[in-house]
Amino acid sequence: MHMHSDGVVVTVHTSLNTNPASESYDVEVAIAVEDPGMGIAPETLASLFSEFEQAEDAVRRRQGGTGLGLAISRRLARAMGGDILVASAPGCGSTFTATLRLKRAPWAVSASELAGPPATAQHVLLALDGLIERRALRLSLEGAGIPTEESAIASAADMVAAAARAGEPFTRLIVDGRSGCQTAARLLTRARAGAPRDVQGVIVLDTAAKADFAQFRDAGFDAYLVRPVRPRSVLMHLGTGHEPIEPVQVTVEPLRPVQLMVSPSVLLVEDNDINALLARRMLEKVGCKVQHCVNGREAVDAFKRVLAGSDAPYDLVLMDAHMPVLDGLEATRAIKALYAAQDAATVPPIIAVTANAFDEDRRRCFEAGMDDYLAKPFDREELYRLLEQWCSEDARRGGTRAA
Repeated sequence: MHMHSDGVVVTVHTSLNTNPASESYDVEVAIAVEDPGMGIAPETLASLFSEFEQAEDAVRRRQGGTGLGLAISRRLARAMGGDILVASAPGCGSTFTATLRLKRAPWAVSASELAGPPATAQHVLLALDGLIERRALRLSLEGAGIPTEESAIASAADMVAAAARAGEPFTRLIVDGRSGCQTAARLLTRARAGAPRDVQGVIVLDTAAKADFAQFRDAGFDAYLVRPVRPRSVLMHLGTGHEPIEPVQVTVEPLRPVQLMVSPSVLLVEDNDINALLARRMLEKVGCKVQHCVNGREAVDAFKRVLAGSDAPYDLVLMDAHMPVLDGLEATRAIKALYAAQDAATVPPIIAVTANAFDEDRRRCFEAGMDDYLAKPFDREELYRLLEQWCSEDARRGGTRAA
């Protein structure tokens, strides 16, 4: 289960088929991503995985479109003998399912060897109003062998009564704190009244409401979970023996010295906040001063201030090629034109940053006046190589650039 920055919960669930129809592979893994968002129109589905249409669609780029991610994902899935399929309708969300057909490794262990100790007999009710949230948790609990029912708050009392009549009362209630303390407490009291043994109550709280647990504790709840609720956290509360996996010890190579001029000034032009944050951290670790613009228009305006003398000049520009408002290629042409019109000093090197790994895309970047090319996702060493090439003392004297 994953939560978007806008609060929408996306469910990811997997299934495993160990009896495939073909002898060419041992297992088939299906990974389904269910997004309850806006959905996709039927006329768009046909071209959704088309890398060339997405690469050429200038309108979509200006709207911050999907780029080549789906096309590349389908290539990877097909390289592993599978595929990616999508089911969607406007207003009804989308489900993307990737299938992978794999051979079993010679050192693979059986599921019984990986299983934890048997869980204590339990019967869990997920009384949560979020459909996706409770479905994801139910899948996780049932996968651990725990009998689980799910219900919205409004019908949870009926579910509790039905379980008691069937002789299988709930042993654990996981209740949505958004229902309010009185409603949650009444539900827990009803469950305990019809059960021959203790019933544990767990309240689910939003992060900002953690301080409210005191009133839920006074109302009889034993513990709380904070959204987004991780399945492993629930399993630990249930005492299933599913202990956290010890992290693998990874040896991190020390950062090699990067030979640069003193504190190079870098203009980072990137519309994706996460990409910008990662690039900024890499640049700042080697002493760069970073200014960030979210589109090409802002970058052009930044250079107007430089040429007007109100801002200090930049030593390097990392320019995302495809952005909304004004893309990197158009911005580069505009910046070059500004310098040409004022017969100003040399334009700082402009490095194209793009996920399109095609020769045609590189050619367009160079034709627009860009000086070099960095493919996304870029690694640290490749970025630092470019910094040394364009921002070292030799580069400042013209030695590297002249080459």
